[in-house]
Formats: sequence, C-alpha cells, structure tokens
Amino acid sequence: MKKITFMLALLTASTTGAFAGTFTTSDGATSHVYAIKNVGGANGNYVCINGAGFNATTKADNIAYFKVEAGDAEGQYYLYCVSNNKYVSYSGTGTSAGVVVFADNKASAKQWKIALESGQTEKYDISPVDAPNIGWNWVGGVGHQLGFWGNGDGNSSWTFDAVVENATVSIKFNSNEIDSKSYRYLAIGLVKTAMPALNYTTAASMVPETVVEGTTAYTVNLAENLPFVKSENFDNAKWYLMDMHSNDTGNDDVNSGRKHYMWTYVAADQDVTLPQMVMNDETKITDNMQWCFVGDVVNGFKIYNKAAGSTMTLRKASIGNNDAAGNTASVMSTTDDHNQFKLYPTTEGIANGFCFKLDGDDYYLNTQQKIKDDWDSKVLRGWNKADGGSTCRVFAPNKFVADAARLYNNLYVKVSELPAGAIGANSYLEEGNNLETLKSQYAAATAEGYTTEQVNALSETMKKVNAAAANATTVEAGKYYRLYNATDKKYLCVRATNNAQMTTDASMGKAVSSVVTFADAENGRFRMKVEGKTFGKRKGVDVPITLEGDDSEEKGSYAVAHTGTTFTFYDYASNVSDRSYLHCNNAGGAGNVVGWEALGEISPSYWHVIEATDVEIDMTAQGDKKYASAYLPFAVSSVADATAYTGALNTEKTAIDMTATTSVPANTGFVLVGTENKATLTIGTADAISGTNALTGSNFNTALTDATRANYLVFGVNAGNVGFYTPSSSVPSIPANKAYINASAVAGSAIALNFGNTVTGINAATINNGENNAPIYDLSGRRVWAPVKGGLYIQNGKKLVK
Repeated sequence: MKKITFMLALLTASTTGAFAGTFTTSDGATSHVYAIKNVGGANGNYVCINGAGFNATTKADNIAYFKVEAGDAEGQYYLYCVSNNKYVSYSGTGTSAGVVVFADNKASAKQWKIALESGQTEKYDISPVDAPNIGWNWVGGVGHQLGFWGNGDGNSSWTFDAVVENATVSIKFNSNEIDSKSYRYLAIGLVKTAMPALNYTTAASMVPETVVEGTTAYTVNLAENLPFVKSENFDNAKWYLMDMHSNDTGNDDVNSGRKHYMWTYVAADQDVTLPQMVMNDETKITDNMQWCFVGDVVNGFKIYNKAAGSTMTLRKASIGNNDAAGNTASVMSTTDDHNQFKLYPTTEGIANGFCFKLDGDDYYLNTQQKIKDDWDSKVLRGWNKADGGSTCRVFAPNKFVADAARLYNNLYVKVSELPAGAIGANSYLEEGNNLETLKSQYAAATAEGYTTEQVNALSETMKKVNAAAANATTVEAGKYYRLYNATDKKYLCVRATNNAQMTTDASMGKAVSSVVTFADAENGRFRMKVEGKTFGKRKGVDVPITLEGDDSEEKGSYAVAHTGTTFTFYDYASNVSDRSYLHCNNAGGAGNVVGWEALGEISPSYWHVIEATDVEIDMTAQGDKKYASAYLPFAVSSVADATAYTGALNTEKTAIDMTATTSVPANTGFVLVGTENKATLTIGTADAISGTNALTGSNFNTALTDATRANYLVFGVNAGNVGFYTPSSSVPSIPANKAYINASAVAGSAIALNFGNTVTGINAATINNGENNAPIYDLSGRRVWAPVKGGLYIQNGKKLVK
C-alpha cells in the first residue's frame, strides 16, 4: 500500500509543479506560464520564436513562453505560446527539422503527448500524439529549426521552467544605470549571461545571482569586452595599427601578403588616408600609422594618432541620416566635439572586426575613394551599413614582424649543432652572431613597453633572413634523407618489432630503416617513404601511423614546411586537424610516431632533415669471411669494405653463379662478402643488372607459416656452409630488406653459391635462424651492438638469449 501511495504522489507531482521543471495545466480560471528548456545535449538552450517555427536561445530577451492546456485524453495537451498568442502545432511527423509550427487557434492546432522520461521526475519527451516515439529536437543541432527526432536521443529531453512575472532588470556600467528593461516573464534560473548587455560588454555580475521565485527586481553590472586595450590617456597609450575595408584582405590570414587599407594620418591637411599596404615582417612602422582609444564603451572613444599628438582627435564635423551629412570626411582636429565614437559589430562576420559610429549619426566610418577608380586615394568617409567597407581591425605594431621572427627565435637550430648533412640552413643566420642578434632583437621587440625603433630594427634583420631563406634547401622528390627529431635527438626509423610502424632511435643514423624518400603527390604535397613503404594517414590521438603498401588507400599526403633547419610534415589525407603533424610520442617510452599539433616551439612535432648518403649493413662471420644479404628500396652506387654479388641460377638449378658488381639497382637482391664487421653502401644510381638475377626480396617483413615456408630459400649458414636454405618452423618471418630466393626456381630445398668456380658446400637441411645479422635490441627497444652472453634480446621481432 505504501508503494502505491508513493507512486500516486509522484505522478501527481508531475502535473502540480511540486518539482522544478514540471508543469501545471492552465484553464480559463488559472494561468501557469513556463519557458521550455532543453536539458539534453543542448542543455541550457530555451525555445524561442524564429519565423514560422522555433529555434534556440540563451538570452532572456528572446525566450518564448508557453501555457499547457488539457487535451482530449489523459496525457494529451495543447501548447499555447503567450509570446505571440498562437498555438503550437506540427506540419508532419517525419524526423526532420522545422516541422514544429504555429496554428492560429486551438481548433486548428494539433495536440501533444507530454510524458516523463523513464525514471525521471522533470525531464519530458514532447511528442506528436500520433507519433509518440519521436519528440521535440533541434535536428542537426542548435541553430536548426525545432523538429522531431527519436525520444531516446539525448537532445530530446525538456523541462518546464516556471517564471517570475513583471520583473525589472537594471543595467549598470561603472555603477551608473544606463538602461532598464521590463519583462512580462523571466524564467526562474536565468543567470547573468542571459541578461541584456551593450555591444562589447559582458555581464560581470547579477544581483540576485539568478532569477528566483518571488523576486522581481534585478541588477546586472557590465564589464567591457573590447577588441582592443583602451588607453588611459595619450601619454599612457596602447598603440595599434588599424586597417579598414577588411573584406578586401580576407578573414583568416592577416599575414597573407595581401594589401591592407591602413589608417594613416597626413599632417599636411589633417586627413586620414587609407593607403594600400602589404603588411608583413619587412614593413616599416611609422608614428602616423599608430592609433589609440581613450574612453569607454558607453560614452564612446576618442581616437588619437601618435604623430598628430595629444591635442588632436578624430572628428566628423557633420552627422545625420542623409548622404550630405553622413558622408562627410573624418579628420584629425583640435575641436572637441563629434569625436566620441562608439563601437558596433560588423555585419560581415570578419574575425576581430568592428565598426565606429557617432551617436545621432546613421553613418559608420567607412573608406571611400577621393578620386574615382584611384584606390590609393582612399580616405575616411561615411556609409550607412556596418559592412566590410566599414569594418576595422587593430594589430599590435609589432605583430607582423613578431609573428615571423617568433618562428626563427623558437625553432632555428644552427647546422653546427645538428648531424652532418642537415638541410634548410639560412645562410644569414649561420654567419657569426646573427642568430643571437635576431633573438635579442626579438626579445626587445616583444617585451612590455617595446618601441617603434625596436620593432623596425627587428624588421631590418628579417629582411636579411628572408633574402637568405629564398635560397635555402628543402626536401626534393626522389632524394634520400633521414628525419632527426628536434626534441628527442633520435632518427625516425622502422620499428624493429613491428615492420608496419615507426619509432625513433639514436643509433639509426646509418641504418637502412631510417632512409626516407619523398615522392610527388597532389597539390605540391609528398608521399613519404621508408624501406619502400609509404607513411600512412594520421588516424587519431596517440594512434600509431602505419606504413602502407603502394596499393593502399590509407597513404598519407604530407605538406612540408620549414623554418630554416627545422621542418614539419602535415598530413592532408587524414581528417584535417591541428593534430595532423608527424610527431614522435615518447610518453612512457613508447616512441610511437603519431599525428599531433605543432605550436611554434621545439617539440616532438618538429624534425631536422639530414641528407642520407650511405647506409651500413652488419656482416656475419663465417670462416675467414663475413657475409650479409640485402634488398634495398634505393640504388647503391658503390660498396666499401665488402663486395656485392648478384647471382644467376646454373643450368641444373643447383647453384647460383655469383657475379661481383660495384653498384646495385633498387629492389634487387644481392649478397655482400667481405672481412669487416660492416659494409658501407653509398646511395646513388646504378645500371640495370646484366643477365638474370635469382635473388629477390621484400621491403616488408615476409611472415612465414607452415603452408608458405617451403616457398622461400633464405640466406644463412648451415653446418658451416653459406647458402640459401629452407627456413625451419622456428623462423617466424624473413626480415624486410633481406634477399631470398623463390623456391620454385630451384631444384632442391637448398642452393649453393658459386664464387668464381668456388662452390660453397650445402646440404638439404633447413636452417633455424636464417640470416643472423639482423639488428639486435634490448627489451626497451634500444639497439645493442655488443650483446652480453646470457642476456635477453630481440632480433627479427623475436626474443632470444645470447
């Protein structure tokens, strides 16, 4: 009995207003008004009227208010909008935006099913009676007209917020009331950010802090939120450069090299001209280009020019609502009237843009030609729209040069501090103390209280830097390099334990697995390749970038940029993001190459590019000789400390006749024979091998299974004899960049090598280790040159004890 009583009480509460967010129906005798608020994914957005239907708002001035009236059956209701005296209906029951509409009267309105969501006491689904499984939803997100979506969707949850009637809000700035607004209804729970504010202000506080039941008087105190830092007076000024007609220069990149129309004071006639100027790091800043703003957002700002001095402000002699008055010139003047300009938002959506206008004037400051079709004759006039021609933007006087110099200050590393062969050097910054001079000038030009002279000194240096940068080297398609991480001082290379991933390793400065080449891709970008495999796309946060084959759809497309010797590689093939830069994530020692952001300071997203001229291959001793095999994605023009051999099968297919060669083309199997521990191979060009060559290989690890193992003969030693043998069941794979023979080409399960009529002895046994000169790593992934007997290591992706 107690449980039943409780449930009845709960159901009663949902229609009596016992809980916040619930509703009580209205009739001819009683009236209960509510704001309807989303408490799902669009939490805090109220329903507002927008044209023939509804949209979303968070502002008190726009909220629509409703009464709920009983319908024809239990759980059915009419919704009456007191904001426009119409009933709420719907034009269809499809899951789409814009289907919640108005009806002029109750007779033509459709009814609604308003039901508590399961387990909730104040969250409702508001559904058409004849489609109870769908409900109100801003289909496509806030900003779309109210429509229907499934009631299980998180954005389909609504509450009914009660109201305070006949409320007054006093708007104050600097303790002075500047406006007062009366509201027929205010939703309980509204906060300061919902209250009205002037352009370029925010509500700093509200008393009481929220709209509460029983309180009808509220005070909102405003604080300025300006697009510039205002000045106390001329003598303590914050100076700015200012452009106008910003739609001519684009919204995104103020350093794009396009021309700006810069406010410039002309002392001869006290005029303000707007010459076209390319603003960049070489632009000389003058006093007549610098402006400051004294005043406040309520009373307006007096606009001073640094060259004009403290006695002159910008003034418009005539104001009005017609061209004769509104379109008069604004000039610098000593007359102290018509000179307090208020701020207004631009209608063009230009980033950081704003407009100026005097009280009582319908015309905004605007730039127009003094002489028809002469774009260099532009001066300040008036226009009755806050469009792009009236839009201003301000920039710190040091912005253009500081933005460019910052990269050199933060990123440039001298060649002498990098491995031999680093490219991208700026010849000017490499000379003497020029880099140190740039750094000291940058520090001065960006310090608090910097001077125009300091900015211009840095600009002069940047001219020399830019001239040298035009001749700096960068990566070229078809050439070979190594990427040296700017943070961890290690080389990018293929991971020893996973041939489809990359890492960094300090010992890989001569390894095959660290040689990177670039192939042309679309739009001036590159395919980046290592060991013949292509860098893949950036796929997500901390997800390793994989190496792909030529036929993969997951290949990356990398844009290369550099500041002198410091490079970035940005992948455009992934979902373009600020985290698409090639990056080595060493968190936890993982060393994964992933996609991440580049923030203009040395980090693992920055790399130095080192010319790759040669590789070293470890040799394995057998008898009085040392051996290795290779299959490389680049050509070898010469070999030192060993001799390279290719081989053709004899007639009986029982041996390979080895032929010495001084060079080897790319993707060609060969064997190295010498007496040193390492062979050094120079990367270059090579003629095609004459005759046939039975040795082949792969740039990927070739996994071996019981079904495929007999398909290959791998280079190795068995019972003291060098040859190619069938790998045993203990060999998991053939390493990348090693030679092998396709077993189908030979007569048996092993094959001898014939070096000038000296044939290596073989037998038909399989070999357990294959070629044992693969790099050895400890369990943390560091390469080991001298393994300790009894130690546990990784070789060819497999754990072993030496």
